[in-house]
Amino acid sequence: KIELLSFQSSFKENEDFLVAGEDTTVIQFEVSGNNSVHSFDGKNGPQFYFTTTDMVSHEGCLGFDPDTGSCTKRTGVNDACSCEMKTSNKYWLSYSKTATLDTSRATVYLLWPGTPDLRSDNYTFPEIKASFGVTEYIKLFIGVGIVFLLATVAGVGVMCYNRTGGAEARNINAQGQVLAVVKTQMETEHQKETVEKQQQADDEIQNLHTSQNTVSSQTDATFVSSQAFAKPINRMSSD
Repeated sequence: KIELLSFQSSFKENEDFLVAGEDTTVIQFEVSGNNSVHSFDGKNGPQFYFTTTDMVSHEGCLGFDPDTGSCTKRTGVNDACSCEMKTSNKYWLSYSKTATLDTSRATVYLLWPGTPDLRSDNYTFPEIKASFGVTEYIKLFIGVGIVFLLATVAGVGVMCYNRTGGAEARNINAQGQVLAVVKTQMETEHQKETVEKQQQADDEIQNLHTSQNTVSSQTDATFVSSQAFAKPINRMSSD
């Protein structure tokens, strides 16, 4: 007969899954029988099988040494069978299986060929996840470092941009104010010059009018004077 003794996995603390390549599952059965019905020979003796996620069965190991047919104890050896003889027809067979991704939630069982074949129940492996080894930690560290560096550079860039942009904006604003002042001064000078020219033109016109009035006054005075002298002469001629 086949009887399950233990089915244990090396869970890490506070975890409900195994890590591929790091954790193991050990299953142990007690087998007993009559040599005339079931052989203890390695190739015909009890055999451990496991399935993969594609539902295909694979031979794990032979309960007895395939070359000598002897019961060999290999406690602590992964992916191998270990055998302990209890009595002349009773053995404890165990199989230590390293966790692999393709056996996540797959099954393991013991088959003992004979007439009839004896087969244990199927026992399900726990969930198995990928190993997050040193390489992954290094990659993560590098990735985080790069992200931090990019964030830092971006932050400095934004600061520099803000500072430079602010300085340039202030500079442009100052230049605009200077240009506005210069423009105002130029307009003021132009207006002043225009007023001065207009005033000069008005003065010249006024002077011209004054000169004309003076000449006209002088002409009138001369004419009056000549009339004054002419009248007596006329009177003398009439006498």
